Amino acid sequence: MKIFNPLHFVACALCGLVFVSLSLGFDFKKDWLGQKDKNKTVGAVSDANVLYCFFSDNFLLGDYPYNYPHDKSKLQIDAKVLKNGDASLRFDLDPDTFSGGAICLYKRVIDAKSYLKKGAVQFWIKGAMGGEVAWISLIDDDSDKKKTVVRLPINRYGDINKEWTFLSIPLKDFTRVEPCFWDSTLQREIPYEFNWERVAEFRIESKKKENKSFRIWVDDICIVKKQKKNPS
Repeated sequence: MKIFNPLHFVACALCGLVFVSLSLGFDFKKDWLGQKDKNKTVGAVSDANVLYCFFSDNFLLGDYPYNYPHDKSKLQIDAKVLKNGDASLRFDLDPDTFSGGAICLYKRVIDAKSYLKKGAVQFWIKGAMGGEVAWISLIDDDSDKKKTVVRLPINRYGDINKEWTFLSIPLKDFTRVEPCFWDSTLQREIPYEFNWERVAEFRIESKKKENKSFRIWVDDICIVKKQKKNPS
């Protein structure tokens, strides 16, 4: 009678996993073990200070981008133009209308309520032409059937140049603007309370006719617990 050997069972299971990974083009170290490192950023803040990283070389597992209008705007990972690591996020928005690109969390939300006093949204940004005008938005989830947004002009905190610029926007500044949600029936934005315990999206917007063209790159997009104005 053969005796069951648990080590032999584990070894067979790992071999099977490697075989499937290679068959599907799956990089075990990068795509699985590396997931735990994707909630970090390089150069902008220390890891312990990061509450959530929307983008640093890639999206967190399950997070996804969207853009509007879909036929005239684009949001994509760019491995050729970057500040840190392996890639940045490129926003190609339509200057002739209201346009935007967003990173959406998948089956998770960020509880930022405890960090409103000292926290910030921080990222590196670079423009194709320089002088681009843009807005940054945070959006809560639709658990109350209303996706509420708070937005601020990026250019209030620094110019978008042809060289990489580090920007830090205090969370408390978002609390000083009127939050609102889009009412599809009335076709306009309606004031409504923003839920800081359920932040679910980061978005960059371009308003109609504010730019002649719009292409920017953004890297290391994070919400940090304590604002750090100068990266090190």
